[in-house]
Amino acid sequence: MRCQRRHLILLCPLLLATLLTHSQQGRRDTITLHFAFNSHRIQPGDEAMMADAFRELTIDSIFITGYTDKVGTPGYNQLLSEQRANAAADYLRTYYSKHPLPKGNVTGRGIAPTPERSDSENRRVEIVCYSTPPAASPAASPAPSLAAPIRSTTDSIVVVRAPLPDDSSRPSAILFLRHINFIVDTPVPTDSTSRILPEFVNELMQFKDHHLEIDGYVNSIVPLRGQKDPLFILSVRRAKFIYDYLVNAGFDPGKLTYKGMGNASPVNPHPVTTKEMNANMRVEIKVF
Repeated sequence: MRCQRRHLILLCPLLLATLLTHSQQGRRDTITLHFAFNSHRIQPGDEAMMADAFRELTIDSIFITGYTDKVGTPGYNQLLSEQRANAAADYLRTYYSKHPLPKGNVTGRGIAPTPERSDSENRRVEIVCYSTPPAASPAASPAPSLAAPIRSTTDSIVVVRAPLPDDSSRPSAILFLRHINFIVDTPVPTDSTSRILPEFVNELMQFKDHHLEIDGYVNSIVPLRGQKDPLFILSVRRAKFIYDYLVNAGFDPGKLTYKGMGNASPVNPHPVTTKEMNANMRVEIKVF
């Protein structure tokens, strides 16, 4: 470990020079991955996000840094942060299997230097990419479509394009609705959610001509007892709430469906804090 740290110290001036050079040239993008408690497995949603991001960027260099929350010993956290960084690097090596991996650095730094953030936010990997921006096209910008990245102006919707579907049963994109929370054990949105729902409608208008499947989720650390489980029914009711809201806002009900997903694919498989539990109680929209 001492030898490894000595090597990192020797690399610092070189890395600093590289960062300064890139800060003056090209484009910088930061991609953040989040991890479950005591885990270094990349979550499916983050895999899709990375695939989407790297499909859009021409990368010159990549710097990957892993972090942990403050739970655990310093030695364990150092190891776990390195495992998380290496997991991201391994994914990128797979992604670049037919091309040379861009130059860069992979490192774990133990406990995240952001104590003001929640534990779930500190369990992360930051991937800083420096890339050559594409040449500007003289043609007018096209209207938003699934063929181009769609950005949220209010930071309320995260758009993740799935790989191009080979049949109509697979979504072209998944919309992660951020800050949509419900009162515990009810399909009733919190006051803060009610205030920002009009922003979601404005942004979702760009998908109005697509078929949208609205999926509702609940938080539960134990398996549900099928579709008659009260929590599964609750996930259906939460999806229907968003469905009704969009219909009332002018969306064509013939292009909307809703579906309960129970506690499938939790954002935080092992939630510890209230914030992590709330993140599991969410709504996602599949675009077809």
